Amino acid sequence: GFNQNWVVVQVNMFTLTNTFNHARFYVFDRTNFYSGSASYSLLSLTNYGGTMVPSVTFDTNETTIYFLQTWNSAATNTAGQTNGYLRLYTLTGTASSPTFNLTSIFPQTDHWAASPGNVDFAPQSNSAVLIRNNDSRIQNVVYRNGSLWCAQTVFLPTVNPNRSAIQWWQISTDGMVQQVGRIQDAAAVNFYAFPSVGVNRFNDVMIGFSSFSTNQYASASYAFRAFTDTQNTTRAVTLLKAGEGRYYKTKDTGRNRWGDYSATMPDPLNDTDLWTIQEYAATNVGTGLSDGDGRWAVRWGSVNVPVPGN
Repeated sequence: GFNQNWVVVQVNMFTLTNTFNHARFYVFDRTNFYSGSASYSLLSLTNYGGTMVPSVTFDTNETTIYFLQTWNSAATNTAGQTNGYLRLYTLTGTASSPTFNLTSIFPQTDHWAASPGNVDFAPQSNSAVLIRNNDSRIQNVVYRNGSLWCAQTVFLPTVNPNRSAIQWWQISTDGMVQQVGRIQDAAAVNFYAFPSVGVNRFNDVMIGFSSFSTNQYASASYAFRAFTDTQNTTRAVTLLKAGEGRYYKTKDTGRNRWGDYSATMPDPLNDTDLWTIQEYAATNVGTGLSDGDGRWAVRWGSVNVPVPGN
């Protein structure tokens, strides 16, 4: 993430036996970084999990960097209500002396399952081999026009999930949920995962992601939302690039792994059009039925947004 002061890289640290240990933050002074300096401030945080995603900040006057993290996908409060929660963090201070702040802000919405378990999950055409689409960690965070936008994969229903879906948020910096929506197929025919969100100067939104189904090979897709559209909704899912073949490639791990590669951004010249780059299953080698036959590729495309009269 970045703002006018900093470039921030957050990483998850693991032991050599592949056990999560702590979150680490590398904070670069942006001016010095752009001039070629490799110096940074290092912060470590234990006991709060990982994947605290820093915001890509488009407000040139904003001095705070905000972080969002999936906190608890299904927590029951004292009133007996079950909801899913994110957590908001901030980074303030100076580049030489940054302060990571543990806020008590937990944006919430309807609950979801964090994952379907340690299993391959999403279907694909012409194959009984499923594709792993991971868990509900947030993919990216955007600060735009005073709001934080993010997207994540969620698994539904909360108990014994039968599909994956995209959940996207618009959150104010005080934690108030301004919008939250889901891109899903309640019939559990189409699975969606690995989203990224881009927002232009009008608050038009593009969400790019991977799509899976028994009717298609793993494909690249997106959904668009104009700022004038009904709250909490996106338009229909659009296919960006259809998958070309079976994907089967566990690399001896037993996991037919997909993702997490997904990026969506506004056009840097007009700040109106929106671009996305997503994975799809390329043509497999051999029959595609043997482990290792699978291939993946990426496709990028754009939505050209008409500039409104106002």
